Amino acid sequence: MQSKSLTSALVISAAVALPSLAAADGLSPSASAGALPSELQAIVNGIDVTQTSRRFPSVFGAPSAVGPAGSTGFVALTLTNPRQGISGEGWDGEASAGYTFGDAVDSVALTFGVNIASLDGFGDDGSFFVNASRQIASSGSNRTYLGLQAANIGAWGDADEDDEAVAATLSHLTSFSSAGGDIPVQFTVGFAQDNTVEDDGSGDSDDGVFLGVGFGISENFGASVSATETQLNLGVGFSVPSLPNVGFSAGVFDVTDNTERRQFSVTAAFSF
Repeated sequence: MQSKSLTSALVISAAVALPSLAAADGLSPSASAGALPSELQAIVNGIDVTQTSRRFPSVFGAPSAVGPAGSTGFVALTLTNPRQGISGEGWDGEASAGYTFGDAVDSVALTFGVNIASLDGFGDDGSFFVNASRQIASSGSNRTYLGLQAANIGAWGDADEDDEAVAATLSHLTSFSSAGGDIPVQFTVGFAQDNTVEDDGSGDSDDGVFLGVGFGISENFGASVSATETQLNLGVGFSVPSLPNVGFSAGVFDVTDNTERRQFSVTAAFSF
């Protein structure tokens, strides 16, 4: 399961490439934490990945400080199983939408969004999120970004039972040479509130660090691994050439089921 401070981050990541935010209590890995879908990261501030031969290296299961380009928006849908990572609870999902203002290269990019926490009783539970992104270093093919994410703001319905959550993220984009050409890579690390699920099976969460790394394997496919202090997450991102503004991500939160909250997640994001 994923923390609410990561949900928006994941969705933004899926949208940027696509990451997703997590839901309340169960900290579901869907799109509730305040990040953008990784697929939207196909065109990020200062980097037009559409001009490269490989996919943007998004990270599944962790926020990224790399935000979408200014004056762009996204809508995303995430499906998860089981609900909140609780065995036998069946499928559920989340819906998110957001828009980015500003420029992370010359100033600060701000993404404002809304997250609907469940597809069961659509609109009954939800909250808002805000992400800030700033490029702090640039040299050759290297870019470093600092990001702040605030999630579960102005929550309503069941989502109001949880406090707001804040995360600080540092992300670095670079590339490595290979026989088949340069491979884009993203490293991300940070600290977030309520992102670490207790390993006693209770589903309770605490503040903690997270980290991740993503690779652009081919033009339409990428893979990544991320972790909190108690969970290991594995995911992939992919796109379909005939759908240029749509990105997808899929993965597993808590692969080893260390917290007894293993959860499968699939996200589709449309950018405009």
